[in-house]
Amino acid sequence: MSPQISRKNKRYSAGFKEQVLVKVYSRGNDQSIKSVADELNINLTTLKTWMKQNKANSFSPPRCLPLSFM
Repeated sequence: MSPQISRKNKRYSAGFKEQVLVKVYSRGNDQSIKSVADELNINLTTLKTWMKQNKANSFSPPRCLPLSFM
């Protein structure tokens, strides 16, 4: 019998997602999307999904949100 790997599904608030998107869209050329995901302890695929959803919704990132949580 092989051990089963369980995944925990994390839930993130809309506000947190918005702040993460602001950070990723405002990153400099020296910082990759992966490095932002690693810095915030977010799965890279999750972050890319948020970015695709953002693009599909034609939602531009908020101009000015405090990034105090980062």
